[in-house]
Order: sequence, then structure tokens, then C-alpha cells
Amino acid sequence: MAVSDINRPELHASGFRALIEVGEKELGKAVLIDILRDLGTTIEHLKDTTAWFSLEFAEGLMEALVARTSDRGVLDRAMKLMLTPRYLGIVHPLFRSLGTPGFLYGQLPKLVPRVNKVIAWTVERPEVRRALITVRRPPGAPAERTPYCCHIRGVQIAAGPTLFDLPPAQLEHPQCMLRGDEACVYDVRWEEHRRPLWSWVGLLLGIGSSVAIAPFVELPGALFAAVAAVAAVGGWGVGRSYELRRVLQNRIGDLGTVYDALGRASIANEQRYAELLDAKAEVEQKVEQRTRELSEALSHIQEIDRAKTDFFSNVSHELRTPLTLILGPLEYLMSGRDPPGGLQKSVETMQRNAVRLLELITQLLDLAKVDAGMTQLARTPTDPIALARGVEARFVASAGTRNLALVTSVPMAVAPASMDPAWIETALSNFVANALRYARTRVEIRVREVSGSVVFEVEDDGVGIAPDDLPKVFDRFAQGSDASTRKGGTGLGLAIAREAARLHGGEASVRSTQGTGTIFALTLPRTMATAPAPEESLRAPGPGVVTAAIAAPMPAEAMIKSNALPTDHPTSWPGPDPSAPLVLVVEDDDDLRDFVANVLAAQYRVQTARNGEEALALILAARPDAVVSDVAMPRMDGFELCRRLRALDETRSLPVLLLTARRDVGRVLEGFEAGADDYVAKPFHGRELLARLGVQVRLRGMVSEMAHRERLASLGVLAASIAHQVRNPLAALLSGLPAMRRKLATALDPLADEMMGVMIDSASRVERLTVDLLDLSRVDREDVARFKPSDGLQASLRLVESRVSDNVKIETEIDEAIELDGRPGDMNHVFLNLIDNALRAVAPGGTVRVHAGQRAGAFVLEVGDSGPGVDPGRAEWIFGPFATTRPAGEGTGLGLAISRQVVLQHGGTITVGRSDLGGALFVVKLPPSRTHVVAPAVL
Repeated sequence: MAVSDINRPELHASGFRALIEVGEKELGKAVLIDILRDLGTTIEHLKDTTAWFSLEFAEGLMEALVARTSDRGVLDRAMKLMLTPRYLGIVHPLFRSLGTPGFLYGQLPKLVPRVNKVIAWTVERPEVRRALITVRRPPGAPAERTPYCCHIRGVQIAAGPTLFDLPPAQLEHPQCMLRGDEACVYDVRWEEHRRPLWSWVGLLLGIGSSVAIAPFVELPGALFAAVAAVAAVGGWGVGRSYELRRVLQNRIGDLGTVYDALGRASIANEQRYAELLDAKAEVEQKVEQRTRELSEALSHIQEIDRAKTDFFSNVSHELRTPLTLILGPLEYLMSGRDPPGGLQKSVETMQRNAVRLLELITQLLDLAKVDAGMTQLARTPTDPIALARGVEARFVASAGTRNLALVTSVPMAVAPASMDPAWIETALSNFVANALRYARTRVEIRVREVSGSVVFEVEDDGVGIAPDDLPKVFDRFAQGSDASTRKGGTGLGLAIAREAARLHGGEASVRSTQGTGTIFALTLPRTMATAPAPEESLRAPGPGVVTAAIAAPMPAEAMIKSNALPTDHPTSWPGPDPSAPLVLVVEDDDDLRDFVANVLAAQYRVQTARNGEEALALILAARPDAVVSDVAMPRMDGFELCRRLRALDETRSLPVLLLTARRDVGRVLEGFEAGADDYVAKPFHGRELLARLGVQVRLRGMVSEMAHRERLASLGVLAASIAHQVRNPLAALLSGLPAMRRKLATALDPLADEMMGVMIDSASRVERLTVDLLDLSRVDREDVARFKPSDGLQASLRLVESRVSDNVKIETEIDEAIELDGRPGDMNHVFLNLIDNALRAVAPGGTVRVHAGQRAGAFVLEVGDSGPGVDPGRAEWIFGPFATTRPAGEGTGLGLAISRQVVLQHGGTITVGRSDLGGALFVVKLPPSRTHVVAPAVL
């Protein structure tokens, strides 16, 4: 069972390496992979030097290892393995050369927190050769649930003296957190190295020698005492020098280990530093690219940032209520259940709230136009009374459903005025709609003229507005402070009314008495006009008004372009070299087509087409390596082109990149559904297009080579199977026919004896061909080995011999003593391909010459023919993938491309030139002895 959140930073991954090694050794890699999969990780993740894991994961891993091995000792072996130089690294020789067990235990509180965040260590030294180690759980750290962590701590603590070639320490565990104690306490006792005795032995030997010779040498007492002292000191010095020599040797060994560990650490640090430098360069490149992109978009972001902030801060709340009332019933319907309140009621609710959302969006767009200064009035002579009565007619039915009286009163005649009727009608409608929400019995619309201004008033007998709310009643998204009197609404209607008044140079006002009612007024300065001003007739209409599009004069640059003379546009670009992949660019705009082709020509050969139909015909004829196509084109668009290509077997795997100015998700998905491999939005960076196209071309090369190798492998298996099936009956023929010939020698007439000889010879030839098939069936399967190229050449010649017409001559000169290091199966494929190509090129009566020998220290193979040869301008192209001069259906164009790959992998070269026979001459040069062959690469 997978552990939740296994990557909590509690235990460093280095603590699990020994467990993984022991587990893999005792259980096998497959079982270990299954254990880690159940825990939610992999071996590669555990080997990551930057990874951390949770205590829960560690306990689960140890529990699984013990359960699978049925041996708790697996943990002991892993913990002891962690104390070896391979896992401790430079720490191991440093402790051995500079420390003691006591020093090691004293360093634990400093070392452990670097890899373990769930326990805290303290160490006391009450006596020599003894330590009290206390392990506690820090505040907030998880508690240990199983005994495994406690157990392995004890194993590691006890094994500490073994670092110094001492016996394991004696360990007592009087307190344990798993038994309910506050901490785990370990009482550790160990032995120290005994001091050397060689100096004392030397001293005793020196004194003993002087005493031993005393009876045989007569010396004065003082002189004898001096001689004895010298002998004692000399013996002590010899013993001491021996002790120091051994200590020095041990220290030198430890320092050597330290030096090796430092060397390995230095190499690892250098590799890590190189990786960091590469990562830094890559990051800097990406940052530079993103900085340029961001700088281009910065001005646009600054323009919309303020609008975005205002919108989300003000409208998010107003959007949530109708969205909830729409999405809630929809979730029930999508799950197949009836929504609360029944289907009909839910649909009506969703419809009403959808209308609310539409109204809110419309109002927001109107206000956005006002804020951006894009709104201009379409002033016309308007009858204010007729306008007011029109608003009354719109709301009279709604008022009736609420039992409210809606009337329009005109106390005096009001002459027409110049105004934008759409804006004023919207403002007046918002006043009436607001009044109907709060009125008790009636709403009155009044139109009058005061001091040269037209005044529209809407009065209701509702609850009124609190004095504190009056100053902000026309603010956007404003709501009354008294929640009990709120009647809904977006809080934008009155704001739009005020903007309508301001656009006309007037003002919107409100008067209200709580408990009595409210009067909203729209005051517009009178501007009399008998006809619309010429400059005003082309201005944008008010909210909700739709007008026909007004033709604008053609821009100067458009006129220049439309009158420009046609220019020649090339249809192909040669690219960097003839062997570069071929890319087809499909674009109806001439300038953009040329631009894209010029960008791609830096790395590819390019051909162009103007539409999908033209492109499809060109693709079937030229067989490009990739297609870059526009989406919107006449006659056949990019989507249809993709669908047509995916429907044909020969173009089903052809990479297609689509260019489009549309960035919406729907269009992108439509392109992928049609079969596009990638999508590039306009405007695009040339490097981005090259990078995306390069990925697709390389992927196609990889797929093609894998398919080719898979085909070779399949043919090899088939050939090997056939050869094995043939060899069994063939063995009976080869052993039985000679015996039968000998037994019937006297009974056979000359003609029958000759036929028997022909049969034996034919069986031998079949046996030779079977062996050659077995040899060639190992193409691309064997490792690097020593081989004779002559064997492969002879086998290839025998295999193609059956297709050689009688009047085609094959001349051979092959040095059979040369040996090479490489993959013989791959090289046999090269030999067979070159010889087969030569035989296909020559006409009846022609000649093929195969020469293999040593020249200037290298193995040289020359395959020449008397055929038409290869155009010098296509000498490099012919080695490209899918390059073929044969008719359709007679070749894949991969043979020479893969042959060059094989030769390059063996450190050699392959070229084509003119043979003295008149046709092509292929020359392969290989080092005579090469112990390393690079891994196969993709085309």
C-alpha cells in the first residue's frame, strides 16, 4: 500500500542506500521494485542525492523487507554495511586516522541532524570507555510506530568501535520510547586499543643481554653499569622505533584512504559543478528569451492590469450567485438526477440567472466603453414625453404582476431636445426598474422642463434610502447598508444612469425620506436642433443599439499593397547542404510564406505551396520530412490537409506543424484532432519554430530507424528459423548421400553416379547458404567482437549469387587475413547492402568489382560497378534518410543512411565517387583494430 506524502523532509535518501543494496541482493531487483512501487516510489528516486523521505515511508520499507525475507537480520546487515568506506566516504578514513570510539559517539549530535529531522541526540561521558546516548523526538516530529528504527539505531551504535578495528560495543537499552518512556537511552561500553609493548620488550632485552654477558667480560663496576644502561636504552629505542613504524604505516594507509576518498569527492563535485554550469547557462538562456517576450508584452499587461484588478474585485461577488444557481442544477442533470424543485423550476431558475449574467456583462461593457473614452453620443431630436411613455410601456406588465401602478405624468408641454435616445432610455429604465423593486403601491414617471433643462423624475413610495447611503447610491456595485431592505441587483444600473447624464452634460440626483419614498432625477441641459449635426451622425450609438457597419477609407499602406506590382516568389530553398531534411511550407500569404521558408532554410531544404491541394500533390511527389502549414487557406485549409495526410498510408507518420493566428483552446484542439503534431501561434519566434520542427524531424528519424531495426530483427529471426529447419533434413542428406554413393558404387552407371555427385554438391551449397543466413541473421544483436570482414563479404556474395545473371561479372580481391573489432552483424549488413546496390545498378553484361585490403594502416573496402553512377552533386544527399533513386515501391531509402551510421559508429568513413568501370565507387575505411564502438545513434 502506497504511503501518503512519502517526500516529507524527515529522512535523507542517503540513509536508504544500504537497505536498497541488501534488499536487491537478497530478494532480487524485481521483488524490490514491487516493494517500492507499493510504497509509491522507485529505486531511481531513492538514489537521488537531493531527495528526502518521511519516517512513515522508512518504517514501511523496513517492515516490507523483513516480511519478504522472513529475517530481521536483513536490517542488521544493512546497518553494518552503512559503516563501510563505500557508504561513509571521506568520513570513514577521517575517523580512523583522527578519532576514537569516544570521539565518534561525541560527534553524533552534530552529524545525525544532517540526515534525520525526527530525532535529537545527546551524549554524556560519565566514564572512560563508556557513553550514555539519549534519543528524543523533537516537538512536532512524528512518533515511531514500529520497533525497527530503534533496533537499527542500537545496531549502528554497537557497531561504532568496529570502525577502529575494535570489537562491537556492549549495549544496554534501559529506556525506550516504544515502551512509553520519554526517550530512548543507550548505555554503551567499549574497549580501547592496548598500548604497544615493543619498547618495553626492547628495554628488557637490552638489560638481559648486558646481564648475560657480565660473567664473560670483566669490566669495572662503573663501566659495566654504563654498558648496561646503553644496552637498555638501545633495546628500548629499537622497540620504540618498531612501534612508531607500525603507527606511521597505519597512518599512511589511513591517509591514502583519505586521499582516495577526497579524489572521488572532488570528481563528484567537479561533475556536479559542470552540471550546475550547464543548468545555469540553460536557465540564463531561457530567462533571456522570456525577458524579451515579457518586455514586449509589458505595456499590454500594464494596460489591462488595472482593469483586471477592478473587475475581479468588484464583479466576482455578483457573478457567483447566478453561476451557483446555474451550475448547481446542471450538476444534478449531468449525474442523471432530477434537480431540487423539479426539472421545470430548475430550468426556469437557470434561464433567469443566465439573463442576469447577460445583463451584468452588457452593463460592464457599457461602463468599460465610458471609462476608455470610446463612447460618443448619437444625438438626434428626441421627444422626451414619447421616450418616457415608451419606458412606461416596457414596464407596465411587470408592475401589474406586482400590483403596482405605473404612470407617466406631464405637468407641462416639453419640446423635443437633442439627445442620444438609447442612452437616456437605458438610464430611465434603470430608474424605473429600481423603483419597482422598492415601491409599495405606485411608481410615477414625470417629465418637465426647468430653467432650460429637461428633467426626468422617477418617484416611488417605498421604504426610502438611509441618509448615510445617499452619497454613494450612484457608485458602482453599491448596495444599501440595511440588509433587510435590499432587493438584489448588480449595483450597476444607477451607475450607468449617472454616466448617461454626464455624457449629455447633465447630472443624476436622488432625494429620499426613509419610510416615505425616493425620487431619482435625470437633468439634461437643453440643446435644440432640427437635424443631426454632420459630425455626430457617424458616432457610435448608445447601449443596446446596433447599427450597420460604416465603411472606412482604405489605409494608405493597404492601397500601396493592393496597387503593387506582382513580385516573383521562389518555390524552393536549397538549405545548408543537399543531405538536409526536406520541409514543405504551405501558406497562402506570399510574404509570410517567404518568411517562414527563409527561417527554416537555415537548417532544412524547403519547398513551398500556396494551398492544401497544391501541398498534397507536392507531398506525394517529393516525400518531404515534415510539413509546416497555415490553417486558413483557400481551396483546402490546414485541418483538411492534416486529415488527408493521416488517411494515406505513405503519409500517416509525416510530421505536420500548424501555424495560426487563433490561440483559443477550441481551435488548438481541432487541429490536434485533425492529426497535427504541434501548434505554433502567430506571431512566433523563428527559433521557436526551428526548435519545434527539429523535435518532430528527430522523432520521425528515431521512429524510422527503430522500424528498420525491428524489420531487420524480424527478418533475422525468420532467417534463423528457416536455417535451423533446413539444417536438420540437410544434415541427413549430407551424411546419407555419400554413404549411399559408396554403397552403390558398383551398381551405379556413370550417368547415375554423376547425378549423385550433383546432388551431394547441391546439398553442400545449400548447407553453406544456411550457415551464411545464420551469420547474417545476427545483424544488430551482437556485442563488440573480433571478426574477419572477409567472412561477411564472402557470405554476402554467396547470398546475392542467385540473383546474378549469367552475363554479369563479379570480380573479387579480398584479403582474408585482416581482423577488426566491431559488430560483425552490423558490418555484414553494410557489405550486403553495398554489393546488392551495385548488382542492381549494372545492366546485363556489366561488371561489379569488390576489393578489400589494407591501405595506410586501415581496412579499405571498395565496391565499384559499371552502372550509371552517382551525380557528384548528390554524393552527400544519397546517404540521407529516405533518399533513393529506385522506382516507388522498390526501396525505402534507408539502406545507405544506416550503412553510414554503422560505419561512423565503428570510427570509419564511407564515400561515393566515380569507378574506373564507369559507374559508382563506394569506399569504406575502417581502423584495423578498434576496441570501442559507439552506441547506435538515430538518424
